[in-house]
Amino acid sequence: MTRTALITGGGTGIGLAVARRLALAGDSVVITGRRLDPLRRAAAELGDRVRPIGCDHTDPDQLAALLDRLPGQLDVLVNNAGPGGSVVHIGSIAADKGAGAYGAAKAGLASWNIDLARELGARQITANVVAAGFIQDTEFFRGRLSDTRRERLIADTATGRPGMVEDIADTVLFLTSRGARHITGQVLNVNGGAHPTR
Repeated sequence: MTRTALITGGGTGIGLAVARRLALAGDSVVITGRRLDPLRRAAAELGDRVRPIGCDHTDPDQLAALLDRLPGQLDVLVNNAGPGGSVVHIGSIAADKGAGAYGAAKAGLASWNIDLARELGARQITANVVAAGFIQDTEFFRGRLSDTRRERLIADTATGRPGMVEDIADTVLFLTSRGARHITGQVLNVNGGAHPTR
């Protein structure tokens, strides 16, 4: 059965990788974001299964207008920026390692997800957070990552390599699959062991 997924911030980086992975798995994918050009390029690259819609998710009026442009049912929601059968939020290692307001926001997301999982669970909807470590080939550092810092971030991992956008995309695919129907209210750390848990 074909599912319909909404991926916010789906035009670049992790969002694009998730859109690519879900489209390859046969899902119908809607990608949103503030910048139309990256969204259109992504849709052209990924093919007919992907539809771009411009939307600034911090603007209530644009969010309200987005509802009229979405299909009647969503099976997967990936909150990559700013419900269907699965809600997956993109968090960060910064929630546990500290990073000022950004880290606090990501920690708040993980905490809010617990309540969301409880609220949606009765409807058989799961809610989880994928907490990314250092992921290369994203716009996160906006070209300001020094070679020294990059080497330090990689050295912090147990795997000895930077994370790839595909690492996050494959984790999202798993969390939205039948094999993860009893996983909810969780934070899955995808950081190569840079911040281990027990």
